[in-house]
Amino acid sequence: MIKPFATAVVVLALAACTETAPPPPASVEDAPKTGPSVKRTTPEEHAARVAAAKKAMPAAANIDPQTDQAIDVMLGDHVAYHKAIDDFQKAVAAKDKDKVAAMVQYPITIDVDGKKVVIESAMRFKQYYGAVIPPESAKQITESTYSDVMINNRGVLLGDGKTFLSGTCIDADCKKMDVKISNFHLQPRK
Repeated sequence: MIKPFATAVVVLALAACTETAPPPPASVEDAPKTGPSVKRTTPEEHAARVAAAKKAMPAAANIDPQTDQAIDVMLGDHVAYHKAIDDFQKAVAAKDKDKVAAMVQYPITIDVDGKKVVIESAMRFKQYYGAVIPPESAKQITESTYSDVMINNRGVLLGDGKTFLSGTCIDADCKKMDVKISNFHLQPRK
């Protein structure tokens, strides 16, 4: 008599253990409403929020130790490059032609409407500013991040893929660098 009773208990226990959970809801709307509600956003709204968050970030948030190390190994002083990139992005965002022109290493050759133009001074650079940094390029420059730069033994190429910065040693040990824009890789206008 004990044996059938024990078997029944084991069968009931196993049945309780193997009982299946209810199926998941067919859609988000069918899910139980527990906790705070979360508003769904469109991809466009999400992109706008991310862009606003990036703009609100302090300059210190644009830190990348791997980029710092790569610049230190290849070029020397990552602090000078980081500062030059930040200053350039801020000047472009503010549409400050004077500051951008002051950051260029002269003479510089640019392509204007399919013709090579040698620019010897900041004053002349400002005359060509719109051709060198059109609005679409300005947007790419200001939205690129420090970790987007490409580094080689001559300098760094910004995330816009057009602006190249290189440094010149200021002291004998090359511990201090003067980093300037040494080239703009431009496509002729169509």
